[in-house]
Amino acid sequence: MNSSALKNLSYGLIIIYIIAIPFYLFFPVTNVYKFYNLSSNLNLVIPNIENFFYTTTTQNNCFPSLHVAMSTLITWSSFSIKKKYYSIFLIIIMISVIFSVIYLSIHWLTDVISGFLITILAILILKYLIKVD
Repeated sequence: MNSSALKNLSYGLIIIYIIAIPFYLFFPVTNVYKFYNLSSNLNLVIPNIENFFYTTTTQNNCFPSLHVAMSTLITWSSFSIKKKYYSIFLIIIMISVIFSVIYLSIHWLTDVISGFLITILAILILKYLIKVD
């Protein structure tokens, strides 16, 4: 992997977390299936995964979606590698992540949109303030 992609990814992760943490601390949003008192679709796909997953996190850290933010940032970072097939593969993974967090009722649509938007904001900060490639 080239150093430009790693630099973009590293600084981008820091910026995304700086933007997201205040939302998690001061404006918690419960995930979709808990809000409606439904069973987890994730538990239907992989039994007992929810118990394992929620030993390290809470069910109210949904806004913005870091699943979407990270997959979008990784995809954008891959463009500086200039390997077309690698970037296409990561675009497919990013789209799969977006569809899966909605299908599994982990995130609201607003969480997904905000996750994408904070990545755009992070990219703009990287390009204009930090001057990455």
